Amino acid sequence: MSHVRNVDLKVGVEAENPPRFWQRNTMTDDATLTELNTRMAAIRENIRELIEQAAAYSGAADQERTADRIADQEAQLAALLKKRDRLLGKQG
Repeated sequence: MSHVRNVDLKVGVEAENPPRFWQRNTMTDDATLTELNTRMAAIRENIRELIEQAAAYSGAADQERTADRIADQEAQLAALLKKRDRLLGKQG
């Protein structure tokens, strides 16, 4: 029986202390774009780790829980992509 480490999701840790880019009018658009790109990279890494973790899991309950976590991360990524697209629309 192998032991699979639980991935410490960066998003969950940051959720307790929201990043500055969530606060309006505190940063320039360029800095906000950088923050969005950094956050999206972290979420993409989380998704990659969750997919690797899912491959190692066995059992329907583990697979369902991992699938839910991946879906949550994908939803957060989609929201950030929309936010970035709106920001880029303002700049362009």
